[in-house]
Amino acid sequence: MVIVEDNMVKLFQSVSQALITSLSHQNMLRSRWNQRVSDPFAFTPHEERGNISLETSLRENLELGKFGTKSLIKSLGSSSQAEILARLSHGKKMVGIGYGKGYDAASVREVTLKGLSTWWLEISDISCAWAEEYLRAQFETIEPLGGLFQYAQPTVRRCEIRAALIEPESIGLDLSSIEIWYVCRTLGCLSERSARIVLQVMGESLSARLDPDKQNCIVLIVALRDDNPTRIGCTSKLYSRKMIMSNVRRGAKRPIESYPELEASHKYFSQNYTAMTLRAK
Repeated sequence: MVIVEDNMVKLFQSVSQALITSLSHQNMLRSRWNQRVSDPFAFTPHEERGNISLETSLRENLELGKFGTKSLIKSLGSSSQAEILARLSHGKKMVGIGYGKGYDAASVREVTLKGLSTWWLEISDISCAWAEEYLRAQFETIEPLGGLFQYAQPTVRRCEIRAALIEPESIGLDLSSIEIWYVCRTLGCLSERSARIVLQVMGESLSARLDPDKQNCIVLIVALRDDNPTRIGCTSKLYSRKMIMSNVRRGAKRPIESYPELEASHKYFSQNYTAMTLRAK
């Protein structure tokens, strides 16, 4: 009996220590990202810092943001009234990962009118405050929907991305309600382990269980290693198309593809960015 009690105490101490470590890590990340987004030159490539004006940095980031927003809206395609009402009745969502400065967040109207609610996941307190204000302002320009349904207001969740996707219920997120995942640049800010986990969880949304009709998609705006072979990563990582596709496929447990007609490219400073829309084959 004493041995069992000792083992239980050790297990409790181990779990408690892991929780403390996790919370400590999340607080460290939150502090780091609060500092990063407060920098006027936030997200500017390390090799460009000191060589360009703030105006140039802002212009480049806004253009990349517009590219991302355009790619997301294009992935929405056309929808019938019946499809829109079905999304509303099932509480379908577009979930954006990593709000940052919101350069690519001007999509609330288009997303909402397609019957989807807008969600953003972000670890920075500062970015969350910006997101809540900007998304609400966009939502307030939309005419109310008559009848039985109402458009859902945008939702912002402050969380550490990997932890939130491993346990989505911790932030009130139901994976079965997600029709579109949207990730612009954030993938490159994650460690390889975290990136693999995030891609696999998103890939699960393309599985036969959650996406029997093959309607869901993942929209990635990413600087691929394939297209930037000589670039040396410093503040961000470059992942290959093969790595991305294999991890999404692992989560989906079935073939997936990047729709060629929805792929596009954009030059951001000296980097080549690609817009990829992934769906089940």
